[in-house]
Amino acid sequence: MSIRPHDRGCLRAAVIRVIAVLLLAPVAGRAGSILILHGGQASPVERNAASDLKADIKEVCPGETVIVQTASVGFDRVIVVGTWRSNAVIQHLSAERGFRLLSADLEPESFVLETGPEDRSGRPPVLVIEGGDDRGVCYGVYEFSQRVLGIDPAEYWTGR
Repeated sequence: MSIRPHDRGCLRAAVIRVIAVLLLAPVAGRAGSILILHGGQASPVERNAASDLKADIKEVCPGETVIVQTASVGFDRVIVVGTWRSNAVIQHLSAERGFRLLSADLEPESFVLETGPEDRSGRPPVLVIEGGDDRGVCYGVYEFSQRVLGIDPAEYWTGR
């Protein structure tokens, strides 16, 4: 499933909710860990967006362990956040795991949300939130939080 800003009118909320079930539901009946993986070259804006996503997931799933870092070893579910330039994992997923829409050519302030196939070990799909730039990463994270988690992106200012 992939989302581009100009496709919002075609977005099917039910399909997006399936992503949430795969990523946020406890694995095999137990609480697990969710990794939000940002790149080693992530800007402060990208790191802040990853931290905001962590807070949103913790609000909706308080029993989950959510960690934000740059390496992915031993995690049940992974959300990759960043730009093509800042996160080498995005480049790897595009080349090795069949992610079709990830691209170095995204326009500024645009984003793609994409899930790929299960890997060979049978772990759930990885969700990638790729932005064309820092703002695109933020917009993608806030779109995911709003559509999937039901979090108002303006909650800080509105109090809702």
